[in-house]
Amino acid sequence: MTQKQLTLGVRYTPDPGEPIATTVRAAQEIEAMGYSSFALPDHLTRPHGDEVAPVSDPLLLLARIAADTTHLPLATTALLGALRSPDQTLRAAATLQHITGGRLALGLGASWQNADLDTLPSPLRAAPARIAALEEVLRLLRQAWPIDNAAVPETDRARVLAAGTPAPRLLVAAGSNRMLHLAARYADTIALTDRPHPAAPGRSGTHRAVGHRADRHRPRRPPRAPAPPRASTCSSARSPPRRPTAATTTGGGPAEARPGSPTPSSAASLPGSPTSPCAPRT
Repeated sequence: MTQKQLTLGVRYTPDPGEPIATTVRAAQEIEAMGYSSFALPDHLTRPHGDEVAPVSDPLLLLARIAADTTHLPLATTALLGALRSPDQTLRAAATLQHITGGRLALGLGASWQNADLDTLPSPLRAAPARIAALEEVLRLLRQAWPIDNAAVPETDRARVLAAGTPAPRLLVAAGSNRMLHLAARYADTIALTDRPHPAAPGRSGTHRAVGHRADRHRPRRPPRAPAPPRASTCSSARSPPRRPTAATTTGGGPAEARPGSPTPSSAASLPGSPTSPCAPRT
């Protein structure tokens, strides 16, 4: 089996009114830290306290960031398929791929935020219409940059708009069965999405949503037999106490343990701790 290395990217959302120089500096720092990508969302507005703040166009902002980065892949997560015409999306993607020197990962989706949907014409606000508009964009992109298993012929119009640029990596955000089918046909990468369900005790809503989706596709397995009780391996000698690792806090929020530091649950089970089964009894 071929082993694949896990890569981590950053999805960055600039603060309302954030200077462009601040966003560019953030991308440079992310590149210096070795992350695999820097992505910007595509929304027209976002909540900001009791007001609504505008959001910069990600394609234009990525073009500015490309000038001050060298090898960091730049991405959109995800362009609203119904917000731009297919020709506009293809031309902008080809231009940005040329500006970045082939570093673009073009993410697209059908949109979900109500503030974005309200700006669309009424016929495009329903999910089936938005998905159909997205498929039209993806079909034109694949006509310009076909793949081996694409069932769409190359056309002169698409080839002219692509202007001979190499194909960017296409990413499609998908959660429903229809969107997953669309992504499987056109995308190089699928960004799995799902609406969070109410959280179960001890689990976040996202964990439950992903688990529910996985359970639907996982084959049934026989119940696992209970493991036999293990004999205690505590030694009579008391283990030396561990020096606790300091936790860091940012923005006045709760402390976040650094990688490798004992969390409250793991620290409680250290040998010699008051709650450890190996702790000396008084």
